[in-house]
Amino acid sequence: MNIKKLSNYYNSPKYLSKLREKIKILKEMESDPYIRAGKIMDIYAVDPIRFIEDFILLKADKLNGSPKPFFLWDYQKKLIMKMQEMEMGDEEVEFLVDKPREMGITWTLCAYFLWRWLFTPNYSSFLLSRTETEVDDATRNAEGSIFGKIRWMLDRLPKYMIPESYHKKVARGTTSDMNLKLINATIGSSITGSSTNSNAGRSRR
Repeated sequence: MNIKKLSNYYNSPKYLSKLREKIKILKEMESDPYIRAGKIMDIYAVDPIRFIEDFILLKADKLNGSPKPFFLWDYQKKLIMKMQEMEMGDEEVEFLVDKPREMGITWTLCAYFLWRWLFTPNYSSFLLSRTETEVDDATRNAEGSIFGKIRWMLDRLPKYMIPESYHKKVARGTTSDMNLKLINATIGSSITGSSTNSNAGRSRR
């Protein structure tokens, strides 16, 4: 992401105000399971932007590498809303996204797919990149691969957001977290990956 712009933002009054509101929401949900259940079903399960801004963290190595709240820029919100709009439509569409460096597009899409994986029954997404290692390097390293970013974000969610069926990847993987695949068996959703080889996506919806 644009590090200068990001650094200025994280030192601004606007950021501090949003951070205080985020902390207030998280404390309320942590302390009251009834409020938590209501907010999850009524707000976060249907609104990816609210979910991302209230729960997702991102990592910027040029800003000392510590986790930062993922408060979205307007262009990131527009991307998410467009993705959601197309997926809710009846037509099959192709959507080209201009992806300059340091604009947080990969982070935005990973956060969106994680939201779908958590809340949308029977949802499946298929992620491609030039090499298999760029898709999934079998780690939870946010800088290593696309799946690394998703696992890194997943690890930093509150425990009450993690599906009961999910078991964190170990050396050989688990039934819910393995190389190039994340499964949420609780609702039947999945994230699958591949390199851009000649067989990529065959026999997939």
